[in-house]
Parts: sequence; C-alpha cells; structure tokens
Amino acid sequence: MMDPNSTSPLDPDSSSVLKNTEMLEIRQTLYLSSILNMKKTLLILIAVCALAMSSHAQTLKIITVDIAKLFEGYYKTQQAGEKIRLSLEKAQEQDNALVDELKRMAEVFNEVKERSENPALTDEARQQARPMQMLNYKKFRECNRIGRIFRQILSARSSSAKTLTAN
Repeated sequence: MMDPNSTSPLDPDSSSVLKNTEMLEIRQTLYLSSILNMKKTLLILIAVCALAMSSHAQTLKIITVDIAKLFEGYYKTQQAGEKIRLSLEKAQEQDNALVDELKRMAEVFNEVKERSENPALTDEARQQARPMQMLNYKKFRECNRIGRIFRQILSARSSSAKTLTAN
C-alpha cells in the first residue's frame, strides 16, 4: 500500500504536481519560441524572395520573335501543308472526273434530244425517246448542280490553303 510519508499525486502540495506544472510551462515556452522562430524564418525567406525577384526584374530582357518564320519552320506546319496539298490535288482530280462525267452526260443528252426531234423517225419512236431525254436532262442538271457545289468547296479550300501557306 501507500506509505504515509509519501506524497499523493493528487495532493496539491506535492512536488510531483509542481514538477508537472513546471514541465508544462517549459513546454509552452518552447512551443511559443519555436513559433516565433518559424515566423522569423518565414519573414526572412519572404524578404529574400522579394529581393531576388526585384533583382531579377531589373535584368528582364525583351525578345522579339517573327511568328510567321517560326510557324513556317515548325515541322507540324510543314506536315499539315503537305496534307493540304495532297488533299487539294485529290479534290482537283475528282473535279476533273466530274467535269468529264458532265461532258459525257451532255453528249448522251444531245443524242437523245436529236433522236426525239429527228423527223426521219416515226412519232412513236420520238415519243419513246422523250422520257429518256427528260430523265437524262434531270440527271445532267443534278450532276451539274453537284459540280458547282464541289467547285465552290474546292475554291474555298484552295484559297484557305493559300492563305495558310502564304503566312
């Protein structure tokens, strides 16, 4: 059990309570001093950064760059230009094929028209040629309309490609 001469930890006059409070005060003092040291260190660090930034700002140099030359020299620009050129060539070939098709359709239309208007043929033969003439005429007009649209798109592509490669 407990010795009557020993002091109880609950006894306010005991030396252990005094030691605990002294330890607590020491801890608080150390904690506050460490916070103050951190604040001082942070202030010094901020001052050094500000000084470094201000000295760096004095050595700031301005550089001018020719963006067009830089853009032209970029390898992806050259690759894209090549793709555009190939695409335009392919579109031009398609346009030429479409023009050839229109010429062929015009020839067929003219042949059917001559047949439908040929006085040497009978009325029955001319009447049979008339629906074919109308059908060919409708196909010709539709193909011609598609050709105009295609040429407009090709022209727009070509002009945009020229502006891209010119810059």
